Amino acid sequence: NVSPNGLITYTLAYTNSGNMNATGVVLTDAVPANTTYVSGGSESGGIVTWNIVSLAAGASGAQQFIVRANVPLPNGTVIRNANYGLDSDQTPPVSSGPVDVTVNSGNIAGLVWDDLNGDGVHDPGEPGLPNAVITLIWDSQVAVMVTNASGYYTFTGYPAGNYTVLEQNPPGYPLNTTPN
Repeated sequence: NVSPNGLITYTLAYTNSGNMNATGVVLTDAVPANTTYVSGGSESGGIVTWNIVSLAAGASGAQQFIVRANVPLPNGTVIRNANYGLDSDQTPPVSSGPVDVTVNSGNIAGLVWDDLNGDGVHDPGEPGLPNAVITLIWDSQVAVMVTNASGYYTFTGYPAGNYTVLEQNPPGYPLNTTPN
């Protein structure tokens, strides 16, 4: 499992199970959807490549590359790595089965309301404010949304961490953060 913005390391192991040396050996893997390439191999156009060149009969090896899970990603999103393979001058390309990683993420939610009595507590009868602009800030990233018709907002698919939530009320509503 991985959180949004978390790192995933893929290890691609290979073996020459034949009785002759293999030449022109190339290992490739596609950067999975919902991730961003970080390091390992040589990446171009979403394909990570390792030019192994030659592999002796019976020899084995492994290569790694790292990707970062995108933000936001809904909880339960499956990141599937299914496009990796090995090719050589002596054999047709071979591939292996998929590897799945599940995203664990959470929501940041709240309510903007008209605090009629100014006590800083949402009391019965105090209506939610639609169209308040809510800005979510973490690290160097920003997400913006407006509250729904009932004054609620939900940012979905974010990792655990420290966030700043800023509110800009709709016109005609003062921002009061200090109870009377």
